[in-house]
Amino acid sequence: MTARSLDVVIVARNEGKIFEKCCASVEAGVADLAKRTGIRASVVYVDSYSTDDSVAAARRHGFRIARPPDWYFNCANGRTAGYLLTSGEFVMVLDGDMELSESWLADGLAFLETRPEAGGVAGIRDDMRLTGEAYVRIPNYHRITAPVQGIGEDVGGAFLFRRAALDAAGGFEPAVVPEEDFVLYAQIKSKG
Repeated sequence: MTARSLDVVIVARNEGKIFEKCCASVEAGVADLAKRTGIRASVVYVDSYSTDDSVAAARRHGFRIARPPDWYFNCANGRTAGYLLTSGEFVMVLDGDMELSESWLADGLAFLETRPEAGGVAGIRDDMRLTGEAYVRIPNYHRITAPVQGIGEDVGGAFLFRRAALDAAGGFEPAVVPEEDFVLYAQIKSKG
């Protein structure tokens, strides 16, 4: 694998205990990426004005903290704010209520390096549901597999993008609430 650069953007608001799990999983994924590829990824946490300890949790993990404009914050605006603060050739976007598999960054990057025509890649997403006081994993809930051959039925929240594809598509559309992911994927697909 040739030397590349990769950044991670996490977007969240008041995700509580699950956000700590997200941070720990991203930290482990970044460490695995560095170990396997030598790439030192940076992480930006875009906080949509949380009132819990999300900012403190991100700070404990050494992540850069940012906030979208307070007059208009939503997931798309948060993703855009984070994206604009990164410079990597590849950008992983992740919601704060998700956990990243430790090997995902290196594996996803390896996939993109062998397929230069791909604008991005998604993996299998296991959703978490709060049941009482505990989170329960719902394995492969949306049946999302890598590579996404077209526009997935639901690849929202987590995707490893090639920056050139994001730039060509014009990035996330901040006025689209919700389903901004589908609009972006359609734009990327339309650009080839």
